[in-house]
Amino acid sequence: MRSPRVLACVPCLAFIVGCSSSNGGGPAQDGGGQEASVEAEGGAEGGAEGGTVACNGSVIPQFVTQNLTLTQACSPYHAPLPVLVGDAMNRPVLTIEPGVTVTFASGASLSIGMGQIAAAPGGLQAVGTAASPIVLTSDAANPSAGAWGGVYFNPTADATSTLSDAVVKYAGQQFAPLLNTPVDLGSIYVDAGTASPLSNSTPLHILLSHLTVSNNGGSGIVFFGPYAGFGPSSGALSITDWANGGYPIVIDANSADTLPTTLTTGSGRQGGIGIVMEEQNTGQGGQDLLVHDETWPSIPIPYVFDASEWTNTAGECGIMVDGTASATITLTIAAPNTVEFQKPAAGGTCGIYVSENHSGGRIIANGTASAPVVFTSAQTTPASGDWAGITVNSDAMTADFGATSFAYSTFSYAAASTFGTPPGSSELFFDGFAACLPSGGGPGTAGPPVTNCTFTNYAGCAIDGLDLLNEGTTYGAATTGTSGNTFTPASGNTAGVCTQTNC
Repeated sequence: MRSPRVLACVPCLAFIVGCSSSNGGGPAQDGGGQEASVEAEGGAEGGAEGGTVACNGSVIPQFVTQNLTLTQACSPYHAPLPVLVGDAMNRPVLTIEPGVTVTFASGASLSIGMGQIAAAPGGLQAVGTAASPIVLTSDAANPSAGAWGGVYFNPTADATSTLSDAVVKYAGQQFAPLLNTPVDLGSIYVDAGTASPLSNSTPLHILLSHLTVSNNGGSGIVFFGPYAGFGPSSGALSITDWANGGYPIVIDANSADTLPTTLTTGSGRQGGIGIVMEEQNTGQGGQDLLVHDETWPSIPIPYVFDASEWTNTAGECGIMVDGTASATITLTIAAPNTVEFQKPAAGGTCGIYVSENHSGGRIIANGTASAPVVFTSAQTTPASGDWAGITVNSDAMTADFGATSFAYSTFSYAAASTFGTPPGSSELFFDGFAACLPSGGGPGTAGPPVTNCTFTNYAGCAIDGLDLLNEGTTYGAATTGTSGNTFTPASGNTAGVCTQTNC
């Protein structure tokens, strides 16, 4: 999972890139701070006064400090240096007309919401048409993946910015300090910085629609920060390839509800949505902390809890769904869907933890016979115990599980018995501690409904917790219990349900 050190570096990325030049200087050597007329200068390092770029060479200025339009009549345009669109006073908008092609040199990029020396307000309106798409690509004669930087929306980018009916090719060049994994940088990058639901910040949700993103040097589209996501009406995305270790889309769990359902990533099962920890939960392991109600839409590829940068050998990665004594937070997973969990190389386990603080968390995963919700391992060769399973705690005050329910869900390869005591010894664990209190009715208190679910390849138990399902305790292969639940344990294991009847 993503390290907090990345958060500190990302907002300065466009500045680091933007301040580089062919002679190794800082800000542009002959244009820093000046508002030189583009038509008079005709160069890439002057400032733009506004209007349109002169067709003489069609070179885009490095610093766009006032409204600027790239016209189809002057296309193609070239960016020999990073293009920074931003100014604290003018709040410039770069408009790109349908049919315009822009080629970028190696080391160049298009950075929205970035001034000459620091982040500054700026916007992008790049709206093509189906017949005349906008093309953003490399200037190399024979380009390869990651030949130029890409399109960056910085924290000060105008949230009404739009990129639609466009093609982004050969982007995703890996710049220092983001050299960790392809997860860290995408051909399109939306950085909300420290904006968070916890601080009542304004989300940075960018409208991205009818896009083809290909020949990626990293991931396809990356959202950084819990409040970075897709704007309304986003969709019709085609992301055909990405670097090894990357994803077509990377997003924080808190913005996964903005994902569009119209997504193409090739035939068959191609990649997944990388769910990456953007907000460190230092109090409870390293899980991503969900802090508002979410419904994850049904999409054609899996949600994948990424563990590529998770190095804490003692904690668990994944997601926490936790409310308060007075307010609930619910994660609803629409059907059909597949949710996969990586296995951290350095130790620890990935899972979903609900009401970890014994209050207010809910999870709803109700599929149908033809459209199930699947929870499984992300390993190429899965094995029992690859992930920690789902732990659901009862509320300390009400001693119940609220609206939590599972129907037609499949659980596979979770909860090896070697993980010891729960959580981690079963694929689905219900902690009924509150039900043991006098106000909770004592032992035998009913838990949430679990019906027509399938449990496979577990080495410990399929379900553990209170005596809440009225199930037997041992099942052989492909045995159906009460409530339509089917149990197929790993070889040699017959423990289907481990019931806990004593507090």
